[in-house]
Amino acid sequence: MLDSGRFRSPCVTCDGEIPRGHPRIAEPCNDGRIPNAKYQFHCLECAIQRQPKLVREILVSEMYDEGQVSDATALKQELQDRIEAIDAGKPLPSRRIRLGPDRQVESLLQPLYDDPDDRDVLAVLADALTERGDSRGELIVLDLALGDDEGTDDQDSRRNELRYRLTPRICRSAHSCSELSWRFGFIDRVAVLDWRSAAGSSHDVWAHSSLRLLRTLSIGRNPGDWLGAGFPALRRLEISGGKLEKLPVSLPRLEELVLACAVDRTDCEMLVTWLDGRKLPTIDASRVSASDAVRSRLAELCDKLVS
Repeated sequence: MLDSGRFRSPCVTCDGEIPRGHPRIAEPCNDGRIPNAKYQFHCLECAIQRQPKLVREILVSEMYDEGQVSDATALKQELQDRIEAIDAGKPLPSRRIRLGPDRQVESLLQPLYDDPDDRDVLAVLADALTERGDSRGELIVLDLALGDDEGTDDQDSRRNELRYRLTPRICRSAHSCSELSWRFGFIDRVAVLDWRSAAGSSHDVWAHSSLRLLRTLSIGRNPGDWLGAGFPALRRLEISGGKLEKLPVSLPRLEELVLACAVDRTDCEMLVTWLDGRKLPTIDASRVSASDAVRSRLAELCDKLVS
């Protein structure tokens, strides 16, 4: 299993410490000398260097947190090249794909949260990603060059291939995802009918890098606890079906909230707490399922919470 550790742990490969929140490989521990130990851990880079078969097996079986690997296909190919070199007794190929956060990439994403269509910043971001071995850089270049127009058959085929490879698991299932659209290398709009059926056992199903510039999100049944997710570029959130349970932790640029689910009085107060003094340009609660008293309370809140 590949996850982001919720506590510090030693790497059994290099003896270094894997900080909390950093990617690591969890391997069943069969060492009887360590009482109550279910797993032993390897930092991801050590595992790629020294146990490529184990990492590839984890990727093939999709036993990893959504946000840990943006392009599993590319990493699997690199791992396969290393495995073949080891089996043939040849020198190991150099590492092509850099994993983990990158300060330059993160700094370039910041202005895109405000303006995801800034072509100049996107072009620089594409170069930075390409240098990291991240195929999203190539996808951004194709999207910038082609726009909504059709390119050659080879260009369209390559763009579709990259989009498929970079689609997070939560958006792959026809049962879970009813609509999906891309814009300049990132998913711009997604509708998920039932996120729990898409999520599986992943710790944070919304952490995938393809969703970093998501602007419109529609969630159907079982909105769930959101697992601490933040959506820095989201402008519109719609929750329909089921019951309003919780809301995302961080939506700093939200402009429109649409509620078409079951709401009770407790949910009304949760909404006030969640906004924490902020006002939104639009709150649409016309399609909620609620008692007359709750509808009245919602109408009162909308008057106060809408700018």
